[in-house]
Parts: sequence; C-alpha cells; structure tokens
Amino acid sequence: MSRPGWDNATECAGLRNRVCDLAPSDWAAALKIAISIPLPWYRVQSLAVVVTTAPDNRVDDLLDRACRTARTDKDAFRSLAVLAWVIDAALFRDRTKEAARVLRSALAGSDKITPPSSRARALGLLVERATRVGEQNARDAANALFNTVTTLIADPFPKWRNRGLLYLKRAVVTLDRDHRTLVEDLLTAHFGPDGAAAILSRLDKPWNDRLTTLLLPKPPSNATSAPPPLCPPVNLPAPALHSLARSLCHHLCSRNNDIHGAWAIGVLCHTALRSHPHILRFPIIPNKPIVANHFTLSRSLDVTARLAKFQLDSIAAQLVFIEQGRFADGAPKFQCTISVAIAHRGTLGTGLLDTYCYPTPPPRPA
Repeated sequence: MSRPGWDNATECAGLRNRVCDLAPSDWAAALKIAISIPLPWYRVQSLAVVVTTAPDNRVDDLLDRACRTARTDKDAFRSLAVLAWVIDAALFRDRTKEAARVLRSALAGSDKITPPSSRARALGLLVERATRVGEQNARDAANALFNTVTTLIADPFPKWRNRGLLYLKRAVVTLDRDHRTLVEDLLTAHFGPDGAAAILSRLDKPWNDRLTTLLLPKPPSNATSAPPPLCPPVNLPAPALHSLARSLCHHLCSRNNDIHGAWAIGVLCHTALRSHPHILRFPIIPNKPIVANHFTLSRSLDVTARLAKFQLDSIAAQLVFIEQGRFADGAPKFQCTISVAIAHRGTLGTGLLDTYCYPTPPPRPA
C-alpha cells in the first residue's frame, strides 16, 4: 500500500510498532509517540491502536483526531484506505454509529481514487469492515466495489481483468459468510443471473480470465455473431473507455517504454523544449507503432495490436511538460502530464497521469 517518496517510511513503521507494544500498558505514552509520527498513514494506524486501550471518555476525541489526520494525506488512496483501521477501532470500542459515519465518509470520497485497481483495493478493505457495521452499510460498500470491478474486468489488458476478479472474489467470499442474500442480489444486478450463478459456483475453485466472458455484457439475441472470447463488447461503455485510456497513459509512462534504450518520456521532454509551450501531440493508431515527434516507441506495437478489435474511432495523446525546479542531483526537473482521449461511437474516454522526468538527449540508434 506504500507509495513512492516515503523517505522515512521505515522509521514511521517502527514508531507504529512501538505504539502497538506500548498501548496495552501505557496508552498515554503510546499516544505521545503516535502524535509524533510524521506520515499520516502510520499516524492514523497508531491512533487507532491507542483508541483500543484509551479510557472510554477519550475514545470519541481520538477517533475524531484519527479521521482529521487521515484527511491531511494528499494521496487519495491512503487517505481513504487507512480509515479501515479507524473503523476497526470504533467497532472494538462499541462505537457502531461512529464506525458507520466514518464508513459513509470514506465511500463518498472513493471516486477520487485512481486508477480503478487502487480504488478497488481500498473499497475491498471497507467491505470487510462494513459487514460488521450493518447490512445497509455492507450493501453500499459492496455496490461501490462492484461498480469499480465492472470497469476492471472490461479492461483490454489481462493484468487488470485478473486484478478485478481477485477483488471481486475477496468481496464475495467476505460477504457470503453472513449476507448470502445480499451477495446474490448485488451480483445479479451487476452481472445478471448467469454471471451471479457462475461466480457463486466458483467460490471454492480457482478463478481465471475465462470467467470474464460470463460477466461481460452479452450481445443482443439477434446478433449474427458473438464477440471473440475475452474481448469487451463492441459498444464499449464509458467506464471501459476511461479504463482503456488510463491504461494507455500508464503504457506511455512506463520505464520499459524506451526510445533507443532511453526512457521515452525523458527523450520526448528534451524534444518538447525546442518549442513553447512544451507540448507534444500525436495519434495512437491500432496495429501500428506509436510515433511521437518522429520517434518510435519500442514495444508499442504489442499494445496497439490489442486495440484493433475494439474498432475505435480515434485515439489522441498529449504530453505537457512544466518546469518544476531541479532534482537533488541538480538535474532539471519537469512535470509531465500525460493525457489520452479515445472516441468510440459518440462516447469519449479520457485518461490522465502525472510523472516527473528530466530531459534526456535522444541516443543514437545502435
């Protein structure tokens, strides 16, 4: 669950562990350590531990403090996911109403988490807690998770489809223990009777990518031919287009995506500095390598070859480079905003991703 840039994460984790050891015998001393932890992710977890041993008259105040601390984290995933520890602590101290309030607040902010795989992971943590808060809370949390999972299993890349199946299975197994009727209702609403039956019959069996063929929307009954196995439907819904656009953003940003051995984003940054503003625009054409400002991106044909089956109208990519000072080693630092727009039968899907880079002169071909 960690994210890049946590220079003192190990130290903070050590302080959290110290709080866990100290809280049962001296909650006040544990609270002092918890408050001193600089990273909100570990500070909230530590405060939740203190809540479990603090005097009853301090519980509500500490729960409120943990929630306020979580909101200070600038990362949407961490800010929401860490509330799972707060809900656990509230339930441990019989504060069911407070746990429900924290859960509703977390669900309301879940749309801010990107990409969908991270949102599904955070919602999965909340679903586990929601089953102990109340059935309506479990329904709300599961419904939010299933909405996200539906987007993942429609993704053209097997990695994300399998990730969606993983989160779906975890949630279904958790809910099936005490809320069987709820699980059946939600699965039927999201995947139809056949999809729900397929999922429930496989709870004790391995899941694989073939299950997505049962969960994706079916073509009309009068259709002359079905779409190829493992492919999203021809009429891609907006969530699937957004997911596809974000996947292309991640591909463009990948360190494995290079130009003559150098990171493509760095080389394109060097090229973009020749003009003002520093913007590069280029199309992405199915079954053809991606060419940006006369540079061909390696391995891009492997990705674009998978796009042909969707019959997309157009794909446009844009890179915007903004100077942000210098890195610690003195190299010029630029923020690169990668955006991709996909048009398909009157529907638009968009993706956005930020990264940091430094200008890299294009190496000569070997």
